[in-house]
Amino acid sequence: DIPENNVRRLRDICTPLYEKILFYILGSAKDDLGVAFLVKLRKDVRDAIRHYKIIEQGDDDSDPKNNSRKVLLSRLPNLEKNLQTILTSLFRPGVLELKRITYHNTPASIIEQIAFKEAVHPLQSLQDLRMRLGPGRRCFAFFHPALPNTPLVFVHVALLQDIPETMYDIQNGTKSILDGSYSESEMTCATFYSITNTEPGLAGVDLGNHLIKSVVQVLNEEFPNNLKTFCTLSPIPNFKKWLEGKLVRYHEEIHSKHQHNEQNLDNINEAQSRDDLKFVDNNLFSKDELNQLTEIYPSSSEPLLALLNSLKDT
Repeated sequence: DIPENNVRRLRDICTPLYEKILFYILGSAKDDLGVAFLVKLRKDVRDAIRHYKIIEQGDDDSDPKNNSRKVLLSRLPNLEKNLQTILTSLFRPGVLELKRITYHNTPASIIEQIAFKEAVHPLQSLQDLRMRLGPGRRCFAFFHPALPNTPLVFVHVALLQDIPETMYDIQNGTKSILDGSYSESEMTCATFYSITNTEPGLAGVDLGNHLIKSVVQVLNEEFPNNLKTFCTLSPIPNFKKWLEGKLVRYHEEIHSKHQHNEQNLDNINEAQSRDDLKFVDNNLFSKDELNQLTEIYPSSSEPLLALLNSLKDT
């Protein structure tokens, strides 16, 4: 057996000095400001890492200044991971407070943060905000005692009769409650359609998973007899950017062929219908993307147009 003193010495030697400084800040800061400081510090460290990685791509290895930057870049990730570990322990489920956000009972400053920080489905109007916080909908957020006026992560929920396929289904389900066709007690499905982490410094701290589990428990208590199904209507990360990039390339290709082969045609739609101007999706998609789209749309000769067709009503 290794003596306890040796284990303690080894632990002290392996603990970075900055970790002791971080815990000192937590213990000495007034009004729990140390917690807020660490959240902001981790955000800054993450931003610095991204910044240095971008600069590193164009670095000249012969420049001495670049060597010091590389040393810094090699150490910052360790600091970032240590901060994440500390914040994970500080923002554990038992410490967080779950609150329902309502239009009439929640302070305006918190509603304003919910409105402006919404990352999945940006608000369209004040009426849209009222609908999301009104009958047929629920909004819940986690708060920490050190940040009582900051919703750390919040989720929007819609009460429906069936699992929705699109946001239109959610909107129509809410309208049926507002116009009196149905009541909340008749709804059997709770759909989580938007979740937003408001603090970049808490990225990777598993708040969203705990929030959804907590909300499921609250909804089961509120509707013990009718809620049978819980589901999500989740967007595909970066799908819009990916699709927009494909569309730009598609139109560039069409325009280029149109100019080269059909200068006398009056409009590009006629050119697209011609076999000699037919766009080849092999130039647009990677091999894996093309294989996946071909599996989804086996009868289509132009997967991109088939994909857009299927999305036009969503």
